[in-house]
Amino acid sequence: MRRWISLWTLFFVSFTAWGEHAANMQRSMEIFKRSVRPYFLEHCLECHGGKKVKSAFNLNTRAGLLSGGDQGTVVLVGQPAESPLLAYLSHREEPHMPPKQPAISEARYRDLETWIRLGAAYDKPLGGAVVVEGPMIVTDEDRKFWAFAPLTRVTPPSVKNTGWVKNPIDQFIAEGHEREGLLPAKPLSRAAWMRRATYDLTGLPPTPQEVKAFEDDERPDAYAHVIRELLARPSFGERWARHWLDVARFAESHGFEHDYDRKNAFHYRDFVIQAFNQDMPWDQMVKWQLAGDELAPSEPQAMMATGFLGAGVYPTQITVAEAERIRYDAIDDMLATTGSAMLGLTIGCSRCHDHKYDPIPMIDYYRMAAAFTTTVRSDVDVSYPASPEALAAFNQTRKKLEARRKDFEDTQLSVRMQEWLKTQDAVGLEALNPWRVLSLDHIISKAGATMNKQADLSILVSGKNAGSDTYTVQARTGIRAVRALRIEALSHSSMVRKGPGRAGNGNFGLSNITLAWRPVGSNDAFKPLKLVNPRATFEQNKNNLSVAATIDNNATSGWAIDPQFGKDHAAVYGIAQAPQSDTPVEIQVVMNFQTNTQHNFGRFRVSVSEQVADGLPLRQDREMLAHAVAQVRGALQEGDEANARSIYRSMDAEWVKLDQAVEKHLASDPRNKKAKVMICGEGFKPMRHHVADGSIKDFYEETYVLHRGDVNQKREVAELGFLDVLTRHPDGEKNWMISKPANSKSSFRRAGLASWMTDTEYGAGHLLARVIVNRLWQHHFGEGLVPTANNFGFNGSPPRHPALLDWLANELIRNQWRLKPMHELMMSSATYEMGTSKRGENMIVDPENNWLWQREPRRLEAEAIRDAMLAVSGSLDSRMYGAGTLSESHKRRSIYFTVKRSKLVPFLQVFDFPDTLNSLGKRAVTTTSLQALVFMNHPEVRSMADAFATRLTRMEGDAVVNAYQYAFGRMPSASEATRAAQFIGEASLQDFCQALFSMNEFVYIP
Repeated sequence: MRRWISLWTLFFVSFTAWGEHAANMQRSMEIFKRSVRPYFLEHCLECHGGKKVKSAFNLNTRAGLLSGGDQGTVVLVGQPAESPLLAYLSHREEPHMPPKQPAISEARYRDLETWIRLGAAYDKPLGGAVVVEGPMIVTDEDRKFWAFAPLTRVTPPSVKNTGWVKNPIDQFIAEGHEREGLLPAKPLSRAAWMRRATYDLTGLPPTPQEVKAFEDDERPDAYAHVIRELLARPSFGERWARHWLDVARFAESHGFEHDYDRKNAFHYRDFVIQAFNQDMPWDQMVKWQLAGDELAPSEPQAMMATGFLGAGVYPTQITVAEAERIRYDAIDDMLATTGSAMLGLTIGCSRCHDHKYDPIPMIDYYRMAAAFTTTVRSDVDVSYPASPEALAAFNQTRKKLEARRKDFEDTQLSVRMQEWLKTQDAVGLEALNPWRVLSLDHIISKAGATMNKQADLSILVSGKNAGSDTYTVQARTGIRAVRALRIEALSHSSMVRKGPGRAGNGNFGLSNITLAWRPVGSNDAFKPLKLVNPRATFEQNKNNLSVAATIDNNATSGWAIDPQFGKDHAAVYGIAQAPQSDTPVEIQVVMNFQTNTQHNFGRFRVSVSEQVADGLPLRQDREMLAHAVAQVRGALQEGDEANARSIYRSMDAEWVKLDQAVEKHLASDPRNKKAKVMICGEGFKPMRHHVADGSIKDFYEETYVLHRGDVNQKREVAELGFLDVLTRHPDGEKNWMISKPANSKSSFRRAGLASWMTDTEYGAGHLLARVIVNRLWQHHFGEGLVPTANNFGFNGSPPRHPALLDWLANELIRNQWRLKPMHELMMSSATYEMGTSKRGENMIVDPENNWLWQREPRRLEAEAIRDAMLAVSGSLDSRMYGAGTLSESHKRRSIYFTVKRSKLVPFLQVFDFPDTLNSLGKRAVTTTSLQALVFMNHPEVRSMADAFATRLTRMEGDAVVNAYQYAFGRMPSASEATRAAQFIGEASLQDFCQALFSMNEFVYIP
């Protein structure tokens, strides 16, 4: 019996000890995750298990840590006082670690001490390289890492504080509050919330009127109404495009020592603005940025989107020895930026070796790089897409102008026509008219253009516009002796710049013209007539582009009218010997257009006269008047008043004025614009840079796997593929391969990459969704759920709310990848409404605000600071899109500064504008004396302060009150108003406005 009692006692003691050990290891592991792992990753791993293993000490794994290195054992489990590691890190003993850096903080030292005493637990390797022979193998354990694992279907947790919860986001946040014993900060006032929301979505301050309207809005959905209205503003795209341009390392110059400009690169910036304003689905936006030229070559926005790939630096002076290496550098820039920007992975680290932290083998790097093998920058002509804002404004004005014209037609035109007829004498007018406008019976375009006869007997040409064409027309004249011929080239709103030619600038090039005749009713061949002494209303020059060149039998010369576009023109020809006929004659006119490409007539009219050409005017106003009178009377006699009015209206000066206003506006249709755009694609003429040898290739037909990234150590050809760790389809990369269409100049490799990237079931789409919702969260809440926005790998920070991150990613996909609903979701939460007050008890539990119990005030970015000053001063120029400028005096939003890498705008640089060399997930926020000096001394700041003061003097009410409302979105306190009035009395209103701009309250939002 005693033996059994002893055995039971032994078992009980052992079990208790094991339980205590397990509990200690669990606590040790929690400390490791929270404190030790981040410290080792930041300060130790690079030299001891990451890029290198110094002193034979590899702390990547627990076994390596306990094994020690050249200095012997450094950690004794359970004995922190005897563990040399703590002495090294606290700088009590040599070697001081980390070298040349401060000693470990007291709080971190206590964490390490407790961690060692409880067992020095690791939950998994830190992520550093384990030196093995052979290629990296991606394991199932790698695929289970939170970033690589598929999205989990998450149900928002149940919480006790249901009164605080406004939407599911709050359930996730409240669950953390309740677990950690935290209380959320009180919500912002409506005025402060309005300021936060308006800056977040538009980058501009709300007006006092907007703040008051929101404060007075008693509707239950008042907050949602404001959010939706802000999301609909054009300024939303300008604000959020700048965030993405940081990630896309956007600039408009090549970089390096010469830093030549990319004059057509700004179209990518315009695309991003338009895409965000249109709420283009994110998966489509990603696809177009990677392969827009392959997926939608007829879509101007898709072409512009490919500027993403070409936005990086590129040298412009290349020698033969450097050419191939530089080409691999260019491919690396495209791939590395794609990885960081879209997947939050440092794929570029695998160029020379397997990734040191993430399961990205070097072979995967080169397989992905193969997608960009023949991708180059090119400047191409693209039909410039009309932005929704520009198109809406255009259509609104068009409707107003057309409504005015129609109202005139309905209410006044008939009466004015009858009065006009009473004053006209058609017979007398006919006698004064020397020209007979011909109604053409036979109208042929050799190239197949469409010919439409108009009411004024002109011919409007549409449809195919061939490089060269020949127009042949025939008509009965009604006269026996034709002594003069007139050809009119007429303007029309359907043509570029109203023509009268169909060239891209509205010009034409009539190279040759011939005239022939035969008696009416005859089947004989047409007999030629010699044209002489031509004259024209305008000629481009007096030599090869003159009207005389139309009868010189030289196809390379002819009549043109640059720069007199959008106007009517006419040419008159004499006839050496008039035809002799007893009956009226039929004529045939043949017009050739070969002087320049697509320089054909867009609208023309043919007239003849019995009078000698030398005495005839080029234009005759009365001829059309006489013709119109006859036509109007004829229509009325037939009972067709509508036709009569249609003919008469062009004679009515008031109607013509209204019609011209419509036509002038139609000519400004934003859909008619063409522009040269920098794209990044295949099959286009590459940009040529300064090279030592003209034979240097712009690209190479194949991408090779390079040993240690060295172009002189080529291995096998890299076949297109993707990251193994993010590929779950049984067919592998074949599932996303897109066959090259017949006659395509592009390989469609990037189209396959884009398809894999956005596939949420078998490809990388789940990670793509996590990364973008994290970016949205970061810009709304100041810190991402994953703080390392560009690195979701092992060496990045783990998500603080992983369930919330996956829930948001699923919501994005459920909303067809539309981002605006995600903005609304985040901003409609109680979490977003929290104020900045700090609770003392919360500061003890969670001083770093990891569980989001309050909001930190955030400084505005450089662009928003400048734009806010422009807006408050009333100086902001709201014109959107187009080429930018380097002039700091311009008044457009700061996103329209030209981003020249060697000449960044100084004002923006002072406030932490990125260097644009690499993808930037989050800007630094520095506080320097130079920033204060900018507010004090910068001439543009003073200029905007002067403008603000002028604006205040023109307003009703107290200048100080108005100034506070515009600058800070609130009323001044009594003491503030008193001090402000005293300051203005001692200095000036301009100085007071400048002082407001330099205050923290102006540059920080709650």
